[in-house]
Amino acid sequence: STSRTQSSDRIIIAGCMDGQVHVYSPLDSPPPPSPSPPPHLTLLSTLDTVHYGPVSAVASSNTDLLVTGGWDQRINLFKLKEGSHSFTTVGSIVAHYKQINCLAIHKGGTMFASGSQDTDIKTWDTRTSILSKPSLTISSDSPIFALDWSHVSSIDAIVTGQEDGLYIYDLRKTNIPVFVDNSFGAEVKSISFSKLTQHMAVGSDSGEACVFDV
Repeated sequence: STSRTQSSDRIIIAGCMDGQVHVYSPLDSPPPPSPSPPPHLTLLSTLDTVHYGPVSAVASSNTDLLVTGGWDQRINLFKLKEGSHSFTTVGSIVAHYKQINCLAIHKGGTMFASGSQDTDIKTWDTRTSILSKPSLTISSDSPIFALDWSHVSSIDAIVTGQEDGLYIYDLRKTNIPVFVDNSFGAEVKSISFSKLTQHMAVGSDSGEACVFDV
């Protein structure tokens, strides 16, 4: 099987091809001298049959939220039970009409975004008891392979990786991208904003990784 991982300060989340989600904790001991095998992880809990098919996206936050997305077009929202390593289901919904490729939780923990093969970007409110409908839907022209929230305080935007490049959508202007970079020459498959500095890392199928000052 394969997995997609998302790390927070305390845990590592792995979504698997069999529909399960595993929650790990890295060892607290210092890393062994190099060269050496990768450090072992401690399995904290397993969420069984979270999706009917592969889990293709996961996101976790420091507010104890966990979001998963799968080939079954479904999004599941979980919250960590206080004083334990197990999660309780907050909501579940068929969110897109094609597989979900990426998820990202807003730094405040009150919203998350999903991107899909169906070319839509959707934002969701985590404060509702049930995931009933998206707060906002942005329609693009190509599948969404990666996304992240801008962590620049003056910008309320989502950055996406798509077939032909990098897009930035201002949430106040919905479907109109305010910035497009088509210079990659390949699908953009990974995006990550630094939470400490105004930098963004981007990886594409061209084999290159770029760091932007935003």
